[in-house]
Amino acid sequence: FKTGLYAAEYAVVSSGTFAQLGTAIANIEGSRIDGMKAGMLNPQFKAIVTNTGINQFGNSSLAKDLYDGVIGEFNGAEFIASPDAKVITTSWVPTSGSTVSTTVSANDAYQITIADAGLTSANTVKAGTQFQVAGVYAVDAFGDSTGVLRSFIVIEDATATSGTVQVKVAPLYFSGAKKNCSANITAGVAVTTSLLADSTYYTGIVFNENAITFASAAIKPFAGCDSTTTKIEGEINVRMSAQADVSTGAETVRWDILTGARAVHGKAIAA
Repeated sequence: FKTGLYAAEYAVVSSGTFAQLGTAIANIEGSRIDGMKAGMLNPQFKAIVTNTGINQFGNSSLAKDLYDGVIGEFNGAEFIASPDAKVITTSWVPTSGSTVSTTVSANDAYQITIADAGLTSANTVKAGTQFQVAGVYAVDAFGDSTGVLRSFIVIEDATATSGTVQVKVAPLYFSGAKKNCSANITAGVAVTTSLLADSTYYTGIVFNENAITFASAAIKPFAGCDSTTTKIEGEINVRMSAQADVSTGAETVRWDILTGARAVHGKAIAA
């Protein structure tokens, strides 16, 4: 989930209504990457959306339909609930006086320095905090501006010094095949956010199936016991090993998997 969240090109801040989910889906469609759309919401966010649905559609049976953690289909995207979708609590966030203090123009850059006269060494910017930079827009699969301000999401907690804080974000590209910013980040331009300081936010992501890649590697069977590696659903490698204790009649069975995931198209993920 963090892989998707931190690589997201878009951010939608809301109370969790179907209308806001629709906006997130529209952003993904604007990325011009074909494929099924899916979403993950945490349990709290799911409850808000479920209640919103009842109020929006006047359908008392809707809550019953959205059961067992499944939100269901909305605007062509399948939503599920997952505890992996974390709750984010902010500390300091960019204020109306915040600006970029240093120009960022090199491909593969990942640090942005924010200037604000009110910053002190007591201020921390928490991972998950999102912000926008004036004049820098998200781009589609062709590298063209979508007209939507690009969202930058802080990857690691950052401690400020007097007047500035340097935050780490997902790698930035201003040209070439990986381009994900419409323009360079210029010193002196405004930094804004929809988040409030010292507040709690429920998180979720909507993504295109081609935005995230998943890998499952086979693990060599154990020696000295009944052990084998097989594939589940033709995709996930699982090693199953069993060993009996003849003195008690007990049998220990163990399953192992080795997997990884990466967000390869952040422009097709909305957080």
